[in-house]
Amino acid sequence: MIRKTTAALLLQRSEWFDLTDDQEAIQELEDDGDRLIFKLSPILEIKKSWSIYSVETAQAASVELRSMECDLIILVFQTRVDQSFLGQILKGVEKRPLVAWCYLPWRRIPHPMTYEELVKGSSMYAMSTTLAQLTENKIPYLAAFGSADDPVVQEKIRHFAHAAHVSSSLSKVSLGYLDLEQPDDRISRLQALTRLGVESTRIGSVEFQAAFSTVTPEEIDAYLGYLKSQSVEIMVTDDTIRKAARSALALGCVGTARQLDYFAVPDHSAAFRRLAGYCPGIPPGQQDGQSTIFIPTDDIGAVASTVILNLISGNPCFLMRLWFWDQPRNLVVGGHGGIQNPAGLSDGPVMICGDYECVRNDPDGGAQIEFITRPGRVTLLRICETADGFNATAATGMCLESDPWIEGIPHAMVRLDCTISLFLSRLSEAFGNAYWAMTYGSHVEELAALFELKAIPFTVLHD
Repeated sequence: MIRKTTAALLLQRSEWFDLTDDQEAIQELEDDGDRLIFKLSPILEIKKSWSIYSVETAQAASVELRSMECDLIILVFQTRVDQSFLGQILKGVEKRPLVAWCYLPWRRIPHPMTYEELVKGSSMYAMSTTLAQLTENKIPYLAAFGSADDPVVQEKIRHFAHAAHVSSSLSKVSLGYLDLEQPDDRISRLQALTRLGVESTRIGSVEFQAAFSTVTPEEIDAYLGYLKSQSVEIMVTDDTIRKAARSALALGCVGTARQLDYFAVPDHSAAFRRLAGYCPGIPPGQQDGQSTIFIPTDDIGAVASTVILNLISGNPCFLMRLWFWDQPRNLVVGGHGGIQNPAGLSDGPVMICGDYECVRNDPDGGAQIEFITRPGRVTLLRICETADGFNATAATGMCLESDPWIEGIPHAMVRLDCTISLFLSRLSEAFGNAYWAMTYGSHVEELAALFELKAIPFTVLHD
């Protein structure tokens, strides 16, 4: 379960109310602030809120902010605001994502209006100056305009808050990748993920060999029992499935021992085959509380797409290369071998058959899981590495209900919301990548907010 985004709330108001000692108006503003917190609570964990109405209160809040861990800071222009507060506040904000909220206390503007109402409602001019300063200081921000009751404002803040949470989470991700061929001092092929805040750990042959050698026959028996309990039909010999299970369990052991959130394992590796007998083709089981998410390639774009889409959605992700399309039905079909886990992705039959890609004519030369993804609305994400950084593309559509279509490999059949012509046109552009990550649900708004925070160009394919 994804935790709530943590936030700090700064309610700015004019010092005019305190200088005039208008206690009734001050109480109304404080009650309004409590109501604002109530409206935000379903989507945010408000760690602390401050009322800021002087340079001194701004300084005190700034000091506390500097030592507070939170994903997001919300700066509310509750009334007309003195610009002298802002410099102090930004010292506490630093470079953390910020919502600058130009708050409007009414649905309909009073007419005629008292001077007190003018002070309450004229937050716009201070907001304009603040946005320029935020841009100058390179602080990532969302500008929001309106009342706490406005559903558009609530939705914008929800998307931005979730993106801020994911942005913060990326720096805490534990990512490993299996590399059995290169020396330990080789620069990581996933080094560029540091641009997203993600650090990667190389898992070499010595570590994997140690895990592989400690897998016991009893553990293999338990794992095969687990597969059968999940209605997985095994279509290979007992010797083949036991060898494949041993590899899967060894990978699971490494993931658990290293406390990896994600583990990238190439689906085809001559070194893996020499060491384990077969290429990896069945996923480590979940029967022992295995929490590592396995990615069936170490391609940097595929890894980045899977990690980000999983963090955004909280759902399992399916990795695929697109194979072919059906233009009259606006369908694309794709998939990917390796250790893809059907849990949460498939309601249909799951079987383990021969590894046709690696072995070709040898029916006992390996094992590969086969399934088709379940029907439902999906979001697809492709991240490409370029000389200037990353760019990202998303598409939406429907996974269609179908019996397994492609023999011997996990696959999906997706009817896109955009036309095939547009989709193919995008694929033909420079800096392409063969890999798309797919998950269930609609997550384009959150992705757009995250890539804006990360300053990554983002395109959504739609007609």
